[in-house]
Amino acid sequence: MRLGNNKDKKSANSSPSLGGRTFIGIDVSDHAVKMVQISGRSADQIKVESCAVTPLSQGVVTNGKVTNPSELVVTLQQTVNRMGSVSKNVIFGSPNGIVTTQSFVYDPTSGVSLEESASFEATQISALDDINFDFQAVGDSSRKGQSVILALSKKEDLEPYLAVLDEAGLNPALVDVEPVARANAYFWWINKNSSDLEQSAIVTCDIGLEISQVSILQDGAILYKQDFPVGGKHLTRELQRECNVSATEAEQLKVSNSKPKEYQAVADKFNLQIAQEIQRVLQFFYTVSGSENVKKIERIFLTGGGCQSVGIAESVTTQSGIQTQILNPLEYASASGKVNQEQFKQNASRYTVAFGLALRGLV
Repeated sequence: MRLGNNKDKKSANSSPSLGGRTFIGIDVSDHAVKMVQISGRSADQIKVESCAVTPLSQGVVTNGKVTNPSELVVTLQQTVNRMGSVSKNVIFGSPNGIVTTQSFVYDPTSGVSLEESASFEATQISALDDINFDFQAVGDSSRKGQSVILALSKKEDLEPYLAVLDEAGLNPALVDVEPVARANAYFWWINKNSSDLEQSAIVTCDIGLEISQVSILQDGAILYKQDFPVGGKHLTRELQRECNVSATEAEQLKVSNSKPKEYQAVADKFNLQIAQEIQRVLQFFYTVSGSENVKKIERIFLTGGGCQSVGIAESVTTQSGIQTQILNPLEYASASGKVNQEQFKQNASRYTVAFGLALRGLV
């Protein structure tokens, strides 16, 4: 899926021809800039050439919107410098906060093309001149028609990013969306490491700093996605309060092998909260989707910084009755000798979207 020019929708669902076999994915959130550069002949043979994450000062990006362009340019350039030389094949992920996604059913017998149907659905949200949008058919057509996911972003929200990237010397060849990039990363892992799940329905939950994002995937497509306002920062605050430590010390406790006696009770409470939120998303999904064309969910995958909470996978398994595991797809890619292996593993959970964006160049 690409948030491209609305006047050229016939080519929007296919990747453009990008020169070379090296690609860089750029993921910008309210809190950090993350970049991953990969190379390879195909998605089956890739290598991570470099990766870097740079924290963003508060107020540079707010709820996905650029609020301090000059500071964002500086942070992008700092991240590039840490990466070393970077590919000209840049793929940028439009932040979740400025993208609207919704599903609609397309009737192939209506005499109206899929492109025209998607354009009509987009006009129900905003005038076409004010937005960039794209669409993707989901699964097989049924008696009710073809399910389609529509993604759109207002130009006034997206264009500041394009201007900032251009000023930083990072002109993107593609602009994709976070949920699709994350799905790309998981489908890549499934194809290489767990072929038994290729046709299955799975759930991914990215536990971010303040917001967690749940996606339900099936047969290579996104069936449903929903966010909830609980993230790793909530665990940090509780650790500060219960363990009487600073925010920095609380973050260190998450990865430390030596934890105070109060830690697990705090973690258990956080784990249960995440598990209950995921269960609510699943219940709502089944309520609105019905059972037709929806397979039994076989696995729940957790990623993101919040996965550092001890026992979180077990808590989600208990609450949902579905096998749950922590999975950061980047960890399964080979890395160049130039990559700092310790930092690579330590930050793998934060690179899922950037990795999925870079993969777009090879699929």
